[in-house]
Amino acid sequence: MENSNYNPEKLVYNYRSFEHGKAKINAIRAAVKQADDNNDIPYMIFFRKELCSESSWYSDGLEVITVFPELLALIDKYPDAGLTCFWNNQPDNIKPVLWCYELLLSACVEFYQVSMEECIKFLNDFLHRWTAYGHDAKEPYRMMVEIRLPQSHWL
Repeated sequence: MENSNYNPEKLVYNYRSFEHGKAKINAIRAAVKQADDNNDIPYMIFFRKELCSESSWYSDGLEVITVFPELLALIDKYPDAGLTCFWNNQPDNIKPVLWCYELLLSACVEFYQVSMEECIKFLNDFLHRWTAYGHDAKEPYRMMVEIRLPQSHWL
């Protein structure tokens, strides 16, 4: 349901005024809902990326595990979605989202419910996307080492 009072920039300035923690996470969640209600694709992506970052900072790995697939689905569905004014000179919205893989992988190793096979699947997807974006495999392999993935599981 579109809201004529929807102002995503104001939402960003609002939640950025909070200290890190639950209140800020709740404000970002509210921003996600408003962007969704207004079908504002660039901000649907941006707010989810912000929610992953803040949730990771606040050690809420479950939120990252829950939100990241939504974020990735939006990038896949709308690869040419416009940028918001808050992307800080990024050429597109894909690279900042790819960096969220690190947050996802850190969260995955905290939960025994996430199997090693699922971690490997995430890593392989990250490796594929990262190299398709034009980067070498150094970063994905660094992440593999950080989560202590045995070399036999590396691509």
